Amino acid sequence: MTKIGRQSTESGIVSEVVSPLVLDVRDFSLTFTRNQKEIAALKQVNLCIKPNEILGLVGESGSGKSALGMAILGLHDMSKTATVGQILLNDTNVLKLNPKELKKLRKESLGIVFQDPMSSLNPSMKIGAQLLEVSKNADEALAMLDAVRIPNARDRMQAFPHELSGGLRQRVMIAMALLKNPKLIIADEPTTALDVTIQAQILRLIKELQIEFHTSWLFITHDLGVAYEIADRIAVLYLGQVMEVADSNQIIHHPSHPYTATLLNSRITIDADTTVAIPTMVETTRSAPQNIGCTFVGRCAYAQEICESKRPLDEGTEGHSVYCHLGSTDFMQIANSPEKIEQITPEYGAAILIENARKVFTKRIGLFKKSEMHALNGINLEISPGESIAIVGESGCGKSTLLRLIAGSYQLDSGSIQLNVRGGIQMIHQDAGSSLTPWLSVETILKERLITSGYPKHGIPKRILDLAQSIGLSKEILKAKPAQLSGGQKQRVAIARAIAKPPSILLCDEPTSALDVSIAAQVINLLRKLHSELKMTMLFVTHDLAVARLIGDRICVLHKGRIVEIGLSEEIVSNLRHPYTQLLISSIPGSRMSIHQNDFNSTDSKELRSGCSYVTNCPMAVDLCSKEMPQLVKISSQKPQRRNQVHLVRCHLVSASNSLGDADD
Repeated sequence: MTKIGRQSTESGIVSEVVSPLVLDVRDFSLTFTRNQKEIAALKQVNLCIKPNEILGLVGESGSGKSALGMAILGLHDMSKTATVGQILLNDTNVLKLNPKELKKLRKESLGIVFQDPMSSLNPSMKIGAQLLEVSKNADEALAMLDAVRIPNARDRMQAFPHELSGGLRQRVMIAMALLKNPKLIIADEPTTALDVTIQAQILRLIKELQIEFHTSWLFITHDLGVAYEIADRIAVLYLGQVMEVADSNQIIHHPSHPYTATLLNSRITIDADTTVAIPTMVETTRSAPQNIGCTFVGRCAYAQEICESKRPLDEGTEGHSVYCHLGSTDFMQIANSPEKIEQITPEYGAAILIENARKVFTKRIGLFKKSEMHALNGINLEISPGESIAIVGESGCGKSTLLRLIAGSYQLDSGSIQLNVRGGIQMIHQDAGSSLTPWLSVETILKERLITSGYPKHGIPKRILDLAQSIGLSKEILKAKPAQLSGGQKQRVAIARAIAKPPSILLCDEPTSALDVSIAAQVINLLRKLHSELKMTMLFVTHDLAVARLIGDRICVLHKGRIVEIGLSEEIVSNLRHPYTQLLISSIPGSRMSIHQNDFNSTDSKELRSGCSYVTNCPMAVDLCSKEMPQLVKISSQKPQRRNQVHLVRCHLVSASNSLGDADD
């Protein structure tokens, strides 16, 4: 029994309110059998969730987070799994139920929200029909769409999944999960694939719904910032074992396990020092234990001999569990040794000169109608040789379109792009796995790139070894094929292929957005180092301003195909002026979202013939904003070293020291 609060009686006496745990996982272990080999996915896990509580479950890919969620739902193939311990859902042991009883339990007491709503929804059925499969009452289904803040809910009932944005599809999944008023909802990375602003909306919505419907949540994520944003408590999982469990504030501000501190140090925050390399996972000479000792010993900078031979018990205090032989050490007080990265001074001239670039995509609707989507609306941008510029904005703002125009994959409708490409152009895609030939080894992939770029044949073997060393890959991995690599390793191979013969211009299209925070930190640190050493001009597309600040000498913020703010990274972050840039900053996980926007118009791609493109979302809009497109104006407080470093903002509310005219419209 768990005490969860106090309640006043009619007599005025305050009594304790006592309620059973919604979920109680006791000494739970899960072992898979694959190819006649046993894999221990979870080891002696102890966790609980109280009524009306959100528990954040955090860890890297492969830590066992989703395996635990599937075990609670009873969705593992029991012919290929072995379990020990108990999973009690409202005092019912899920592991003892037969398939029919499990189905009834899931229907009545459990809800689930997966990472990709498009793969969870039936593409051939309308939204309303799918909701009615959960609840036969159409009024209830409509009311739930209203409850999850879907605009024009009655019309959306008649829409197919592909006709909704990613954020709206995820709201539909949340509505389906809530329809039966379950005791517990398991959300497995529900915001990972979303833009940072849409992610902020979904997190805020879940928090509001948890209070409104008195539902408990298990929120699975690899990002401690996201967990801090939404969870009451956080549990940190590593290789199937619980490392630390505590109140969210305690975990974030005073972590007591080295792994928790490492995850925190790997997070990319807006106030990170741009001259310091992001801390990566520490590798030591100790070997990871098989069935004894701490699972984190092979990567722990503070490991001792006892860590190899004895699994730590809970060394924490009441309400704060810590499985570490060092006890309740506050690891945030232990300083990291920063790696300095040389700052590049860009050369004069232009590596890339973009003038009044416009791109319109046309989509046919029926036999006679066409729809136009204005991806770029007159972009002017000058990038110096050796400069790194981060292009920031939500999906649909034109970031990737701009990169593909520079790469030559798309053709401009009007305007011009001039390139200084004596060393060529290379591009690193978001999904490295799909960009690597699956039947070739890493060595062959790199060899093909060197041969096609005219590299001397006699020097290729040594160059491949040098490349592997420079990006932190072992010789053994050179013989592996992409399917045998982790996400981080695939991205490193993609980087190695791109820089095999260093290009003049390197284009990076969200190369870290799908990676764990620790792996993303390694990749960004690697790109910064290579940019410094090879003096490449680099364009880095991202939706995260914290990443942009670390990677870019300048930041360019796009909204609906227009530049709304551009300038030196430090000045943008310390003196950001456009309301949209302020929204991007406030939406970074861990900021506790102090700035809100209209949740439903942010992905509207309609071309505005007059007025500011952000007017429907801006909380500070005035009448002029809907009537006249604002000009880019200069607001730099100090004289920049070169002309293209001036701080420009497109907003009627900005007090301009010098109007530059409507140059990029």
